[in-house]
Amino acid sequence: MRTKASERGINTINAYAENLPIPNETYDFILMVTVDCFFTDILQALKEAYRVLTKEGFLIVAFIDKNTPLGQIYEEKKASNIFYKNARFHSDSEIENLLKMANFEIIDKRQTVFNLENIIQEIKPDVGEGVFAIVKAIKKHRSKKSCKDGPTEVQ
Repeated sequence: MRTKASERGINTINAYAENLPIPNETYDFILMVTVDCFFTDILQALKEAYRVLTKEGFLIVAFIDKNTPLGQIYEEKKASNIFYKNARFHSDSEIENLLKMANFEIIDKRQTVFNLENIIQEIKPDVGEGVFAIVKAIKKHRSKKSCKDGPTEVQ
C-alpha cells in the first residue's frame, strides 16, 4: 500500500502506530481501517492518534466486530486465512472502552457487511449486527482549571 501511495505522490511515513514520528496536533483526521487487530498495543496506538490530532480532530476506526455472528465466523476461520492468521479481533465494547481510555468521545457508530459476500449491502446506524463496524470519535478537550488546592486537569 505504501508503494502504491508513493507512486501516486502521497507522502508516506514508515512507522509504528504506537510510536508516531509526528509532532503533536498535526492532523485534523485519522482513519484506521481493519488495523486495530494487528497493533502490538492498541491503547498506545489510540493515545498516539489522540496526540497527533488537532484540538478539533477526529478519528474513525473501522474494524471487524468479533461479537457479531459473522465476526464469530471470521474468528473461527482466521487461522487458515492469510490476512487474518495473526489478527486479534475486537468487539465494539472493547473498541469503545479503549477509545474512552485514550480520551476520545464517541459521536457516531455505523455497521455494514451482514453476510459472507463481504460487500457493503447497506449501512445501518449503531453496531452489533454487521461484521464491519465503524466508530467516529472526537478528541476531548483537556484544560487546566484552578481551584483552592491548585491546578487540576479536567475534561
